[in-house]
Amino acid sequence: KTKVENSCTQETTRISLRFFFKATLLQQVNELLETIRDQLNNADSVVQELEKSIKPVMRELDELREKIKNMEHIEEIAHDIDNLKKKLAWSWVYEVDQQIEEQTVRLQKLKERIPACQERIDRNTVVIDDLKKELTEKEELVRSLGDKTHEVNNMKKSMEDNIAEVVKLKIELEAEHERGTRTLEKMNGRLKQMQAQLRDFQMQHMQFTQAEASQIEEDMQNIQRDIDYLDSNVTRLREEEKEFSEELSGIQKSISDIAKEIAESDKRILQLKSHMDGLQQRQSNTVTAFGGQKVLKLLQLIESNHGRFKSPPIGPIGAHLQLASESWSVAVDCACGGLLDAFIVSCHKDLQVLRECAGRVYYNNLRIIVYDFTRQRLIIPDGSLPTTEHPTVLSVIQSENHTVLNVLVDQGHAERQVLVRDYEVGKSVAFDHRMRNIKEVYTSDGFRM
Repeated sequence: KTKVENSCTQETTRISLRFFFKATLLQQVNELLETIRDQLNNADSVVQELEKSIKPVMRELDELREKIKNMEHIEEIAHDIDNLKKKLAWSWVYEVDQQIEEQTVRLQKLKERIPACQERIDRNTVVIDDLKKELTEKEELVRSLGDKTHEVNNMKKSMEDNIAEVVKLKIELEAEHERGTRTLEKMNGRLKQMQAQLRDFQMQHMQFTQAEASQIEEDMQNIQRDIDYLDSNVTRLREEEKEFSEELSGIQKSISDIAKEIAESDKRILQLKSHMDGLQQRQSNTVTAFGGQKVLKLLQLIESNHGRFKSPPIGPIGAHLQLASESWSVAVDCACGGLLDAFIVSCHKDLQVLRECAGRVYYNNLRIIVYDFTRQRLIIPDGSLPTTEHPTVLSVIQSENHTVLNVLVDQGHAERQVLVRDYEVGKSVAFDHRMRNIKEVYTSDGFRM
């Protein structure tokens, strides 16, 4: 019964709804919606077909967009390249401008140095002329000494010949003297024998006739004359021997004096030749004035081994110095001494390498100083300088390398070495107790106080 009722109820509900749909037009709307749904399904099918057909076109479009994008990137790269080319060109221009500016500044500095260099050239020209003049004078002196030596050698040879003759004559005279001595001894023996015979005869015959007495007296006179003659010969021979001995001593003394003069002349000639060689080397290369040819070989070896040094050695010190006036050259040379030939290195390793290089060129007595190359130029307070108006070694030397000047101050006390013109002025400076901070005083000719 319940199921029947429920079924009736449901059927009634459906009928009521059907009438309700028809009464409110919902049936029509539902049908319209169904129609639209079918149309939408059809449209979806068309859209799907269109999407399938448009996919290749979209891929082509994407490819075209990618190509367009790549082309735009290429254009950007080309634009960047143009900009970089322009920047590079301007960088070159800027660099060239900077180089031109630097070269202009350097050229200006060089132009400013032209008067000083010209003055130095003129000064060196005067020095070279003086050296050439001195060299000519030395050559003339060597030639004159050579001629004199030739004359003295000829004189020596002549005297040696005379000595040979005198020695020969002396030997002959000595032989003659010896023969005379032997004859005299024989005659003395004969005389003694005759005197003994005379005494024996007188003892035997006390009385003689007048004729016999005269004969005996005459014989005795003859014997006495012979004795006197032999004595005079002996005396004469002894005087001649004495004269020849004195003459021989004088000749030997003259030969000794001449030999000594020749030796001194030879020594002087060697000194002059050495001095001339030094002058010629100094004209050709100022470096050779501080160590000779060995320093040139050492510098070449340093150049070929430059990679072994932490910092290139500086030296010889004298080659890095210039004098304000050549009149102080002797004084500065005496004051600085061996420092002018020395080399400077920056560390102990470089010292060992330089010592090895010096040994290879047989420069065994080279002085090497280890010094800090990075140290700035020493500033010396006025209170540490000599209280005098006379120049010091430091004030008359110049160098473009401040390390060289620092070494001369630290090692040689160049700031306290005073230079004067002559001995009298130097004496007044050296022994004036009011003068302070003075280590040494040097005259222009190198005398040290």
